[in-house]
Amino acid sequence: MQFYAVKKGRVPGVYNSWSECQEQISKFSGAAFKKFASEELAWDFVNGGSNSVQAAEQDTKWSSTSKQMLADLSTTLTKSVVMLDKQLNSIPNNLRNNKAVLAGFNETKADVIMCKNTVSSLLKLLGYDDSHSSSPSKRKGDDVTHDTAKKAKVQDSTDVSIPVVYTDGACFNNGKSNAQAGIGVWWGPNDKRNLSRRLPGRQTNNRAEIQAACEAVEQAKELGYTRLEIRTDSQFMISSMTQWIYGWKKRDWQLSGGGGPVKNMEDFKRLDGLCSDVKITWTHVKGHSGIEGNEQADSLANAGARKPM
Repeated sequence: MQFYAVKKGRVPGVYNSWSECQEQISKFSGAAFKKFASEELAWDFVNGGSNSVQAAEQDTKWSSTSKQMLADLSTTLTKSVVMLDKQLNSIPNNLRNNKAVLAGFNETKADVIMCKNTVSSLLKLLGYDDSHSSSPSKRKGDDVTHDTAKKAKVQDSTDVSIPVVYTDGACFNNGKSNAQAGIGVWWGPNDKRNLSRRLPGRQTNNRAEIQAACEAVEQAKELGYTRLEIRTDSQFMISSMTQWIYGWKKRDWQLSGGGGPVKNMEDFKRLDGLCSDVKITWTHVKGHSGIEGNEQADSLANAGARKPM
């Protein structure tokens, strides 16, 4: 069993699952956390002891080669996405406009992006920053490869057949009794589907992130979409919907190791149900880094948080 120690976070302590740990450190400035095989070492780290530091250093030495191999794999997968785009652009127009050909390309590309996101999540869990590894794109740390300019543009769904939407959640005074949360959904400039709304119910940042995705998928279903790419700066959302949710459902929405019910279970159930009819590609983008869609979704979410209930 693994133990996740949060030395600096919303509620410092030792947690039995990565999802619980991430709730304490996500978007928390100066967060300090480590994974340990021993609960004793985990508490030692929280309390500022030296034993856990030595164990963490030893763990880093033992796993450095494995981490580098994963980082190399992450780079290869990123290059693969770019190569797929180039191949699609190089084929004759009559084939590029063929729905079967497009579906094949998009299916392959979605699988590669999902693998890339999984590898990136694993590297972050191991404490390895792969944003400095070699990449064919000029930007670092995100999975958007369609544009290498400073500001990423919305993917042209008429060219690659998968609609793209940016989602975000915001919460002022998160974790406090006077918290105010909002959701933002951005499809494009002056798009009537763009959404800014106050979050109903319990006011937390994570719930806002989940419900923003729910609204986007619901809009997609109303338009008859069967595929959708959701771009978000929330690694919590990416990990939840591409990794952890499968275990949660197998355990009847219980955390592993007897950790109790999944937090925000009803919100995740709603999102999971909506996604049953739409194949979602989850793409992580770096927050507050000049990516237009992300900045716009963030603005919409903040505006929503200021609205009355």
